[in-house]
Amino acid sequence: VSGATSYNMYKQTSVTNGTISGIGTNSYTDSGLMGGSWYSYKVQSCNAGGCSGWGPTFSLYTPRYVSSLLCDKFTTGIACQFSKSTNNTYYVLERGSTVIYSGSNSPYIDYPSCGTSYTYRIKGCTATGCSSYTYSLPASCN
Repeated sequence: VSGATSYNMYKQTSVTNGTISGIGTNSYTDSGLMGGSWYSYKVQSCNAGGCSGWGPTFSLYTPRYVSSLLCDKFTTGIACQFSKSTNNTYYVLERGSTVIYSGSNSPYIDYPSCGTSYTYRIKGCTATGCSSYTYSLPASCN
């Protein structure tokens, strides 16, 4: 906002409410959010003359972390089965650092070159973003 020297942000969750004061820029990273939770925010701009009224409230839902991933030999490939979480709409599965699947069906069958060990990891996603990846899990089709 033109003339603003700082911002205040009001954050509301299902557990706590509070104002974060004196944000000195027009961007803010809210860390420590819990997966599977709703968060609502509103912002006001401030300068030497005081603060404006609160702006409109915006809300977001944080995706749930995928709680289990199991990848094991399956015929000539590797089957990766994952737990589906409420409200996640799709999942992103990586082999190494390459995305090999983006969708909602579990299990997913991967057909990499056999004779090599691979690592797999997955994250859950919603329309507003994705969770962190799970731990890396080794698997082989030998």
